[in-house]
Amino acid sequence: MINHACLYLIGEVKMNNITKKKIALVTLGFLLGFSMIIFTNYQGKLKTDNQPNLKTPNSSQGTEIYTIADISILHSNLVDKSAAESIPGEWTFGAFPITPSSAPDADYEVANMKYVDDQIAGGGYSDDEARAANTYNVTTENEFNTAITAIGTGFGIIRFYAGTILLTAALNVNGGGSYIIEGYGDKTIIDVGGDWKAFYVTSAESCVLRNFKIDATDLTWTMTRVIDVTEVSDNQVIVDNVTVMGDGSNGLGIYLGSDNCIVKNCWVQGVFRGIYLDATSNNAIIGNTAYSNDNRGIYLSISNYNTINENLSYNNSRDGIYLVGSSHNAINGNICRDNTYVGIYLYSSSNNNNVTGNICYSNDEEGIYIRTSHNNTISGNACNANGTNGIWLYYSDNNTITGNTCNDNDLNDANVFGGIFLSGDSDNNTIIENTSNNNNNIGAGIGHGIHIADSICNNNRVGGNTLLGNDVNYNDSGTDTILLDVDTYDVTAPDSSSEWETGSTQSITWTSTGTISDVKIELYKGGVFEMEIVANTTNDGEFSWLIPTTLVDSTQYQIKISDVANPATNDFSDNFEIFTSIIDSLTVTTPDSLTVWETETTQSITWTSTGTISDVKIELYKGGVFEMEIVASTANDGTYNWGIPTDLEDGIDYQIRISDVLNPATYDESPNFAMTSADIPDEIPGYNLYFVIGIMCVVSVILFKKRFKLIK
Repeated sequence: MINHACLYLIGEVKMNNITKKKIALVTLGFLLGFSMIIFTNYQGKLKTDNQPNLKTPNSSQGTEIYTIADISILHSNLVDKSAAESIPGEWTFGAFPITPSSAPDADYEVANMKYVDDQIAGGGYSDDEARAANTYNVTTENEFNTAITAIGTGFGIIRFYAGTILLTAALNVNGGGSYIIEGYGDKTIIDVGGDWKAFYVTSAESCVLRNFKIDATDLTWTMTRVIDVTEVSDNQVIVDNVTVMGDGSNGLGIYLGSDNCIVKNCWVQGVFRGIYLDATSNNAIIGNTAYSNDNRGIYLSISNYNTINENLSYNNSRDGIYLVGSSHNAINGNICRDNTYVGIYLYSSSNNNNVTGNICYSNDEEGIYIRTSHNNTISGNACNANGTNGIWLYYSDNNTITGNTCNDNDLNDANVFGGIFLSGDSDNNTIIENTSNNNNNIGAGIGHGIHIADSICNNNRVGGNTLLGNDVNYNDSGTDTILLDVDTYDVTAPDSSSEWETGSTQSITWTSTGTISDVKIELYKGGVFEMEIVANTTNDGEFSWLIPTTLVDSTQYQIKISDVANPATNDFSDNFEIFTSIIDSLTVTTPDSLTVWETETTQSITWTSTGTISDVKIELYKGGVFEMEIVASTANDGTYNWGIPTDLEDGIDYQIRISDVLNPATYDESPNFAMTSADIPDEIPGYNLYFVIGIMCVVSVILFKKRFKLIK
């Protein structure tokens, strides 16, 4: 059958043009190759009926695989199974579940729980010890006390079930052991039931109180400590995700009387003082909410070297965060709003504190109040829309007030307050590079940007502040105030509307204050350093920059200008755009130098382009001389089908020219290519070659048939 097909194709080739001849040749080659593939495949046939199974399960492993769901079933049904288990995606236990032989009978079920607390494991116990811990599920205070006694100086977990536990006395943590004491979030409610503490931690190697709610609405005394941490050896106690709800005026929500504690993610509402640190150090108060308490949200009394970070303290009847006699504390990233008095209050020798990056707004009085406290750094805070002052220094010396924003304060009273206010004998303070705008009193008072109110305010240093739109921008009644010529920059070009093209020269401009002599100019993209434009140039306010053509298009570029002598003095421009213009161009891709086209055929002329060319003209040249217009205008879509006329002469020096209809100077020409007429010869060129190919096909078929008989 194949030999008939070969002869038929050869015969057909004689009757058609050159294109069909090529098709016939390709088909003959394909049939020959196909015959040889079949022949070879039969010759090399493999028998695979008895291949061994390479993944035969190893039944001697002795290890059962359980999913997380299986573990839960094992636990709930008290399955006693001593074989080792491997849990995909989790740790591997040497002997799990724990059996009565390795844990007390009454406790082995809960010891099998997969959950292990990181805090306890990090407190000096290995993971294995933590997994094997005694766990006590309790529902009453008596059961809690029994668990504390049973754990002794060891390690254990005490878990309150969901529900309400009514107390008749404080839950004492005093056994000297290491404890996790936990519930099921708000589903576990510990009701103090009277005027006593909920928890009293006095002796613990380590202790975690977490995941429960305390109902303290029955308290009748303001100073009752709901959670009282007074660990005698200053061992770490962690209070995590605990809610304390009071009656609106009584109780100290979380009281710390010992060092090295952590209070995090707690909610304290409706007590007298929310979180109270009393003569204690090295504590971390992080991510808590103190809301609607009758006195202060967070209170530090004679407490030093503590970290008070990222808390929300609002709607308290006095202050959001209050320090008295407390020094060397870090007060960072807190939000103190809508408090009846002050957002953050440093009082009575609360010295050397760092108050940074806080947001204090809509408090009835000050955003930040520094009273008789010294050597504090108040930086980068936003103290806006408070009733009197953004920041007030009163009888306070040697404080640094820098980089703060104090806008829209002193809302409606008869005072002369404003953004930043100094009064009393406040001396030697530094007030630089703050922004204090639009402090306007709509009542009888006068709003100031900065106001040094008393003549006994001596030797304060002021400079580099932005003061705009206030009733009075600056008023100084102090003595010997030093107006600083502060080194500052302000990049003025580029700005947010700038669009700079690569390869162009642009002017970078800036203004400066102070005594800066030389500047460095750098380029950033997306906040990341991109390149140095100039390492050192005179601080004359302008630099001409030839923009490299290698820069990638982006709208996220910034120029940074810094003082060569003091790089910390710098400024960034707004984000701006650098782009590369796309030049209009055309490139003919078909025909090329190997192309041979016949007359009376239809051929595809193809090209690529850049830029914004919409329509193109296509022309034919021969020997560099215009021959004919192929099309006057066609869409610039990269292809055009051309029906070649019959009257073109044979030649090898034809070219296609494609040009922009609107701008003929933008064009491209193809290489020389060949054009031939469509005359059909009497016989096929290379006929003998085709004949040989046909013979090879016939021989292949004969060999194939013989081989097939041998295999059978």
